[in-house]
Amino acid sequence: MSERTRRRRWLELLGVDRSRLPRADEIAAGPLRPLTIPNIVDYLRLAALAVFVVLAVVYAQPSPLLASLFAAIGLADFFDGLLARLTGQFSRLGMLLDPVVDRLLTVVGGAVALAMDALPWWLVAVAATRELATVTLARYALARGLAIEVNTLGRVAVAVTFLGLAGALWSAADVWTIVVAIGVAISLAATGVYVLHGLRRLAAQRHGRNFQTKTSSQT
Repeated sequence: MSERTRRRRWLELLGVDRSRLPRADEIAAGPLRPLTIPNIVDYLRLAALAVFVVLAVVYAQPSPLLASLFAAIGLADFFDGLLARLTGQFSRLGMLLDPVVDRLLTVVGGAVALAMDALPWWLVAVAATRELATVTLARYALARGLAIEVNTLGRVAVAVTFLGLAGALWSAADVWTIVVAIGVAISLAATGVYVLHGLRRLAAQRHGRNFQTKTSSQT
C-alpha cells in the first residue's frame, strides 16, 4: 500500500475524506439494520445516559464522576462513526439514532447543569431550542427525500458544546459558560448552513421534476 493510499485511508477513517463513503441519501434509502456494531454503541450511549441522570439526582451537584461519564458518552459519538467507517456497517437506523442521542445528551447535560446552577437558564434554553429545531428540520428534510450531510462546522459545534458541558458538570466556573456559549453559537451557524444546503437541494429537486414534466409533455 502506497503512502498516499495509507494517508487517504486514515482521512477516511477520521471522517475527513468522505468522497468514497456512502452518501447520506444512499444510507437513508438503505435497510434499517438495527444490529450493527455502531448502533450497539449508540444503544450503550443511551443506557449510559440513563445512568448519568440517576447519578445526577444522587449527587445533585457538579462532580468529577458526572463530568467523566458525560465526557465518555460524548466521546463515544466519535467511535461509533469510526466503527461505521472501519466496518462499512452504515445503516438507516444509525443515521437516525446517532444525532438523536447527541441531541438528548446536549439537552439532558444542559438541564442537569442548570439544575446544579452551573449554567445560566438562557443559555440552556437557547441550546435546547436549537436542538429541537434541528430535529424538526431533519425530519422535514427526510420527509421530502433529502438527507443532509453533517458538515464540519456541526462537528466542531458538538465537540465544543460537549467540552463546555463536561466542564460545567465538573465545576461551576464562568469559563465553562463561555465555552458552552461558543459551542452554541457555532451550532447556530451550522444550522444556518444546513438550512441553506437543504433549500438548495429542494430547489434542485423541484427543478428536476419540472424539467422531467416539461420533457414528458413535449414527447
